[in-house]
Amino acid sequence: MDIKTLCLGVLTQGDASGYDIKKHFECVFSHFYVAGFGSIYPALTELTREGLVTCREEPQPNRAGRKVYALTPAGREAFEKSLIATPPRHRIRSEFFVLLHFAHLLPVARLRAVLDERLGDITRTVHELQRVMNECTGGECALHPAQRFEVELALVTTKAHRDYIASHRAALLQQVETAQPERFRA
Repeated sequence: MDIKTLCLGVLTQGDASGYDIKKHFECVFSHFYVAGFGSIYPALTELTREGLVTCREEPQPNRAGRKVYALTPAGREAFEKSLIATPPRHRIRSEFFVLLHFAHLLPVARLRAVLDERLGDITRTVHELQRVMNECTGGECALHPAQRFEVELALVTTKAHRDYIASHRAALLQQVETAQPERFRA
């Protein structure tokens, strides 16, 4: 699914500025899709040009007006058609996995730092997912049951990722150090 389609999806939940959409990507989508202003605003411009969203300017005190985007009926239809046609692939594009694949070519100190950094990233993601879940306990929940299912699944798999690295880290470091090229042992 591309950035334009995901912007349409965010707008199914209500009108939003580009900043609001970016916050959605940083919070709700952060565990499965990364997007910044450099891709969100061009996508919104194209969606507006295609008639899938409208844009209005809302005045703000002491600032330039903010652009607020709204989904058109054609935009909703396009998003729903995209959802129906999207295969449920789960693709992983991970620099971390690339580094692990070639870990035997890294100095052990670098591999240790890579594992530590990844564990830190995972821990932050777990906390963010738990925050989203905690906001949905008791009372009103802003998540649809399918969205809650998705967040829970992300939480379970992210914790498994963290636990696997934590429990196998020492063995990996030892194995890599044992097989390390001579130039890294000096």
